Amino acid sequence: SMAPWLRLYKTYLMYFSEALETIQNKNKLLQSIIEKGIQHPLNVRNIHLQAMLIEPVQRLPRYTLLIKALLKHTPSSHVDFKDLERADKEYSEIASTMDAAVETARKAQKMAEIQSMFSELVILEPHRFLVHE
Repeated sequence: SMAPWLRLYKTYLMYFSEALETIQNKNKLLQSIIEKGIQHPLNVRNIHLQAMLIEPVQRLPRYTLLIKALLKHTPSSHVDFKDLERADKEYSEIASTMDAAVETARKAQKMAEIQSMFSELVILEPHRFLVHE
């Protein structure tokens, strides 16, 4: 079952934008730590932290494209064709689920931003969600 992996992946995607914002803030200590990480001997390709963080975000779409390309070039009589069809369907469903989770998180963040504009009025409630911006 991929359920545990998907839960972690979904959480990662939901907080990815927030992580990038944190990295891009002007905190001198954080920037110094990031710079030392880039120059660390184990970072042989000198990859920046932001480039490392984006890799998991790009992985699912990359796999989806790969499976679609394999399916396109695999004859329907091939022994792996049915497995490729199933993988294509499953990855498409996973991608849709992840997109929906990221959108829900984005809307929740926007609701929190709106709530911060009001001190007396309570906008954030479990049954409320952002419909339109």
